[in-house]
Amino acid sequence: MFLIFRTDQTWPDSPEELSVDLDPGEIAHARARRLKDNAIVHVGDGRGRRWAGSLSWNEKKSARVQLSGMCEHAANGFPIFSLLSAVPKSSRKDWLIEKSTELGLRHFIPAEFHRSVRERISPDRFQRLSREAAAQSESWFLPTLESALSATEIQSFLQQKLEDGAEVHILDLPDDSDRRSQDLFAESSKVSKNESSGASRVGLAEVVIVVGPEGGFSDEDRKLWKSLEQNYRNCKSIQLGHWVLRVETAAISYLSYLSISSVLN
Repeated sequence: MFLIFRTDQTWPDSPEELSVDLDPGEIAHARARRLKDNAIVHVGDGRGRRWAGSLSWNEKKSARVQLSGMCEHAANGFPIFSLLSAVPKSSRKDWLIEKSTELGLRHFIPAEFHRSVRERISPDRFQRLSREAAAQSESWFLPTLESALSATEIQSFLQQKLEDGAEVHILDLPDDSDRRSQDLFAESSKVSKNESSGASRVGLAEVVIVVGPEGGFSDEDRKLWKSLEQNYRNCKSIQLGHWVLRVETAAISYLSYLSISSVLN
């Protein structure tokens, strides 16, 4: 499938005589794929709709897709994954954006925890990387980049999500004693055969994954997590094995786990 996205359009389900011009990057990709006139190209709106159209070249210098027929809609039950995370440095943030998009991320919320080193994400770069990753993975949805949250705004944001019925999964570091435990994952995830985990319900509710900075959460952060866990059954702390992981590794690992779990369940 050759897939491109247009998020600045509001089209009816059955467009009439609508066409889309390919941008230079899409033209280069179409050339690399050796697409010819009348090749099928799909155009998504990044919000769960997708149209098919036929490609027409203008002497290989420009190309256009003529849309035709009814649009397709994403099937019901796609999980909603949101990532509230510290922002890693340099190229590692690109890796995080790309791989999270491939794994079905719907919302990215940059967060500045008490120990965070301030890093910014360019909206234009986020859009370019996420579009490329979504097209590569044939995703129905494009992730949104939300406004960054300060340390003082995180609590109210998570409380509102919990009140709305979302699951909040906080990825925390194992302490020294836990790293020596052979049953760390089973203990920390607190999932039994008789208890339904957040992962098993990802199709029914949004899952907000919280990933802290490289140095781990501060005492102030952990007091907040403890309070949220005591007051909301849909909030839990998760430890991903025995090791200390980088921000992007933790986020991608857990997104992979949730994505696989949503398919198996």
